[in-house]
Amino acid sequence: MVIGSFPVGKIFIHGVKRISKPFGDLLIWMGKHHPFIRRYIIIPPAQLYNTFENICKN
Repeated sequence: MVIGSFPVGKIFIHGVKRISKPFGDLLIWMGKHHPFIRRYIIIPPAQLYNTFENICKN
C-alpha cells in the first residue's frame, strides 16, 4: 500500500515537508557563511553522493 493513500499518511508527509524546508534553508545559509560547516558537514556527503551517482551511471 502507498502511504499517501491514507489521510494520516498524507498529513504526516506534509508535516515532514514543512519542517524540512526551514531546516534545509538554514543548512544552506550556514554552508555559505561558515567554512567549517561547509568543509566537514556539507561537502563530504555531497562528494559521496556524486561518486555513487557516477558509478551508477557508468
